[in-house]
Amino acid sequence: MEKDVAVFRYVGGKGIVPAVLAEPPEARAYERLRVNVVFTDLQSTGLALKQAVDLAIDLSAVTQVIVPHVVPYPLALECPAVPLEFTCRQLQLLAASVGADPYIHIFLCRDVIDLLGKLFSPGSIVVIGSGKRRFWPTRAERLAKALQKKGCSVVVV
Repeated sequence: MEKDVAVFRYVGGKGIVPAVLAEPPEARAYERLRVNVVFTDLQSTGLALKQAVDLAIDLSAVTQVIVPHVVPYPLALECPAVPLEFTCRQLQLLAASVGADPYIHIFLCRDVIDLLGKLFSPGSIVVIGSGKRRFWPTRAERLAKALQKKGCSVVVV
């Protein structure tokens, strides 16, 4: 998996720093419950983040934003076309606009569904913002369906 995923976190005061994808299972056992927001686009993710913050307050959980950033094959995985600083700044502004202070995790990957399938375990709480289409499912709705097949609790906003 290391060849098709690179992980970065935004840390206040330090900027964007590399992080590890997998934490030891025993460390996760003692963590607080997480409400995960999957970034789709700014407007939909803003609505999803509002919903996730309300849900996290009710559940005494931590809110985190997962940003799957696809890097096409001609480019090296660690060198995306859009700078990570730009993406993080947009997410900070978005979080501030809804009154949230979530953890932000950026995953550089080749395939979003593959990444999310590896990232979330069955029972994970995931909130995804989606626009509406009449006849065909949106990209966010397809992601939600794939996560539901893995056993995640998915809320589509």
